[in-house]
Amino acid sequence: MFISLARNIKMKKITLLIFFMLLFISLTSFNYSKYNLDFIPKNKTVNYKTLEGLNTKYLLVEFENGYAIYNEITGDFIEGSYSESSPYLNYNKDLLYYGIGNYYVGENNQIKKLEPISTEQTNNIKNSIVSLENEINGKTYVDEFGYTMIKDSYFFENMKNFPINDDGTCGLVALSILLTYYDTFYNDSFINDELTYLDANGNSISVLNRIKLDYNYLYNFDYKTSDLMPEPTQAMKNYLFDKCLKTLFGIDFIYDLVDRGYPMTSSHVRKSLIEYLYINAPELVNTFKINEGQFIYTHSTPKDLINNGQPVLITIMDYSTSEVPLSSNNSIDTLSTAHNVIAYGYKNDIFVAHFGWNSGNDAKTKLYIGKTVIQSYFSIDYEGEHLHSNNFYMIDKYTNEEVALCGCGHIENMHYHDYKYEVLNANYHNAMCLSCNNQFKEIHKFVSNRYNMSCKECGYVKVNTGDYEEIIFR
Repeated sequence: MFISLARNIKMKKITLLIFFMLLFISLTSFNYSKYNLDFIPKNKTVNYKTLEGLNTKYLLVEFENGYAIYNEITGDFIEGSYSESSPYLNYNKDLLYYGIGNYYVGENNQIKKLEPISTEQTNNIKNSIVSLENEINGKTYVDEFGYTMIKDSYFFENMKNFPINDDGTCGLVALSILLTYYDTFYNDSFINDELTYLDANGNSISVLNRIKLDYNYLYNFDYKTSDLMPEPTQAMKNYLFDKCLKTLFGIDFIYDLVDRGYPMTSSHVRKSLIEYLYINAPELVNTFKINEGQFIYTHSTPKDLINNGQPVLITIMDYSTSEVPLSSNNSIDTLSTAHNVIAYGYKNDIFVAHFGWNSGNDAKTKLYIGKTVIQSYFSIDYEGEHLHSNNFYMIDKYTNEEVALCGCGHIENMHYHDYKYEVLNANYHNAMCLSCNNQFKEIHKFVSNRYNMSCKECGYVKVNTGDYEEIIFR
């Protein structure tokens, strides 16, 4: 009897020990099986942390030069990066997360705003270059992480200077970038080179900063590896705001009502764009189709549009709309309620986007976001004629004239020269434009055949048996 009782007590102790062990494991571990961790690079050392949100918790996965954030309840991917380290990298407790871009930590009874930690983007150039074996349809390619990217994705990755998003005008910032893209790659009429407007200081400046290149650099220039991109200026956003803004409930009213900016969904972006074109380029109004939608197919349709090589302006809705008290004397009361970004790549349900934040060296040009935050989408399918852009240019060192480089790769003089040539000697000729009188001296440009060599510009001829001059003007 005593032996049986001792055995029962021993079994109860073992059972109780196992119970507490399982309880401890459940309290200190995540159920990782519900998370799709495909975003995390293989063979990377990872670190897991818990983030506190308003109504839920989040799983933070940190790895070398990157991070990912997941909703703990649903397992959905929210955001991440391959080129910025986690904003929480140097912190391990009191980690607060209130949506994309809203990173905080409790410290000494205060709250502190955090930013992702910039890292050297060693993969940026490699990811941007289109490899032939990864091309899908001439409009997209697959990068080394398996993301389908529009062929001109490097434009958005390297677009680091753009208007500042002040007073909640992210829709106009995104529209400014989109107009610059179509002006650079499709039709130079999207932005009038002569259009100027007021900047933040009241100075009249161009709405677009064209990029001047070194003479020798232009002919070897590669968009895919350059950190120079044509830039919409603050004047462009200010122009759109004053002349073309269409927003929820009408201009100014919504801002005065909620003090949170000027909400723009896909329909407002469309109306603002059309207003802008009717003023500045009415000939373009009927040259494209607009693809837009709200609430339904906001995950699948943007993928189809990206597959067609189109960047997509999307509205994300994953922010708190209420005040967040964090201590008796400190609180957050200006959390974002919505944001417009430009998506230019995707894999599964994750989108790659230019966020229009932190204009300058720390610009958020390549952030990865989950499908759960997309409210609406907007895209342009341009069907008109291609008009070469002059957003990149150089000054010809011989003629002192502008030479333009289009987004399609075409190089052309801004002015057509009709040259008359005069042979100076066996090595040089003089050229003079009949329309502008510009003249310069240059070396002969010989081409050869079986019997002689001749300059393809002035016609001066050398024969193999001896030199003679045949002067030809044209």
